[in-house]
Amino acid sequence: MKVTFWGVRGSIPTPQRENLGFGGETACVTIEAEGARLVLDAGSGLRVLGEKPQEHTEILLSHFHWDHLQGLPFFAPLYKKGNAVHFHAQVPVEKLHAHLAGQMTAPYFPLEFDAAAAGKEFSQFHWHTPFTVGPFQITPFPLNHPQDCTGFRVECGGRVVVYATDHEHGDAEKDAVLLQYAKGADILIADAQYTLEEYPRRKGFGHSTWMDAARLAESAQVGQLVLFHHDPHHSDDAIRHIVLEARKVFANTDAARERTTLTAGELVEVVVEDEGLALTEHPLRVLLVDDQRMVGEAVRRMLMGRTPEIEFRFCSDAATAVAVANEFEPTLILQDLIMPGVEGLDMVRAFRANAATAPVPIIVLSSKEEAATKAESFAAGANDYIVKLPDKIELLARIEHHSAAYVNRLQRDEAYEQLSALLGQVSEEKQKSETLLLNILPEAVATELKESGNVRAMGFELAGVLFADFCNFTALSHTMTAEELVSELNECFTAFDQITMTHGVEKLKTIGDGYLCVAGIPERREDALLSLTRVALEIRDYIAHRRSEKIAAGKQYWDVRVGLHCGPLVAGVVGLRKFAYDVWGDTVNTASRMESAGAPGRVNISGEFRAQMPESAVCESRGLIAVKGKGEVEMFFLDSLE
Repeated sequence: MKVTFWGVRGSIPTPQRENLGFGGETACVTIEAEGARLVLDAGSGLRVLGEKPQEHTEILLSHFHWDHLQGLPFFAPLYKKGNAVHFHAQVPVEKLHAHLAGQMTAPYFPLEFDAAAAGKEFSQFHWHTPFTVGPFQITPFPLNHPQDCTGFRVECGGRVVVYATDHEHGDAEKDAVLLQYAKGADILIADAQYTLEEYPRRKGFGHSTWMDAARLAESAQVGQLVLFHHDPHHSDDAIRHIVLEARKVFANTDAARERTTLTAGELVEVVVEDEGLALTEHPLRVLLVDDQRMVGEAVRRMLMGRTPEIEFRFCSDAATAVAVANEFEPTLILQDLIMPGVEGLDMVRAFRANAATAPVPIIVLSSKEEAATKAESFAAGANDYIVKLPDKIELLARIEHHSAAYVNRLQRDEAYEQLSALLGQVSEEKQKSETLLLNILPEAVATELKESGNVRAMGFELAGVLFADFCNFTALSHTMTAEELVSELNECFTAFDQITMTHGVEKLKTIGDGYLCVAGIPERREDALLSLTRVALEIRDYIAHRRSEKIAAGKQYWDVRVGLHCGPLVAGVVGLRKFAYDVWGDTVNTASRMESAGAPGRVNISGEFRAQMPESAVCESRGLIAVKGKGEVEMFFLDSLE
């Protein structure tokens, strides 16, 4: 399902320059799938949608407040003969017709609703009762809003979009209903009109905060949250800030933007620029150091009236000028060349020697026009030189030029620091993902998957397979609490993992109380079977030691059977999402039979495995033992390697 936003604003259209990034039209959203389309609400965004030719339109109305209805009189397809517009709402059809017609009666609109040439149909739906429109199954449900409002859960082709605008969190019953219908949605479009600071003054208006929407998305485990019904007073910058804050609660959050389309099941990539590089705004601040107050007043007047405003500070005492600059943090310093008791160029040098003002641009003011004086000023560290008093236009131009360069430098350094931090985070997250991948796949397999995007299935002529299983596990588990059972398994399997890692053996998986590991794959090793043997003996000894401790403490204990076999097998990665490295073949099945035909506290090996062991290995022959599906198989109990 494809979701397109035609109107995203709440309350009233706000087509202003500062919010054109996200849009200023009121609520209107379309959902498209299998050649069919639904229109959710008829706010002013419907006018823009109506610019596209359409013979048949299905409109679901959440409620009848004006910002969800005001686009209908300007919907071009409504006026074309042969078109059909089908309206769906929670009220009886007579009332639905009256509501739609009411806003197009005199003196509010010059053309009556019934005079519009398109054919019109009206249907009533009921909360919690699913209905179908084309390929869509729609379940309407109540939201907490003055004079009632409806949310919609729309399903098609295994995907789910939930539209839940105009809801105020705080009504326990309706909050629970919303959570129920939002669960598992691929896309949740949720009311997020207010900030946390705004909400207390607007409680009862029927709208929520971005925090409410983010917590709902987290609890409902949705794929993507889209913040909707933007407040008319929120600029693009304000909405971007809201999105960044909401992502701290629910990572996959974005704000609805007009004329943009999302696809259910395809998550929108979070842009680093929006999330990380939020550069500090630096207002222009000019510090004038001059002993003549008349000059200070003249410069102040020259800077008045500029938009945005230039902050101005005058300092007539050279002795305090550096301290004033440290406190004021100017983006430009105007320094008089001649002052009582101090050379202006010495002041330039003092500013350059001070860490806080060293990079700040300095313009020297002087009544002298001599080239030599200008050259001395530049040599002392000045960026520019003006004969005072300059023309206002010239002074403003120079201030803006040098200040802009300084601010750009500050923001460049800030961006570099933020980017360095982000790169550090990326590196850290990459390391985490690689560690996680190595917890799932052997290193060689993980490397192949990263480099090529897939893993080839491979056959191995000789590999060892170990199965370990706890004896009487089912009976003993009935006498333990869930916490005790999981804790005991975790301790044992953690110890098994440490043993396999020590000997370079690959643990593949646990199956209930069973443990499977292999040696000789995915990379062939001369000592693979010997290493697997050491793993088997250490697992046996670990459980034996644990059994002794449990008996001494008067606690229940588990015993373990271990089975080993070797031979040819096939290994590869299966699955698409929760994929796993696995092995197949008769060797695997026989190893499982070795375990089940073994005995508590013993390591049972096949004749084939015994043939691969050194002569010094201490084994107890068991002769031929009948095995289901295998006939009689030669087996040995392995006691030690020497």
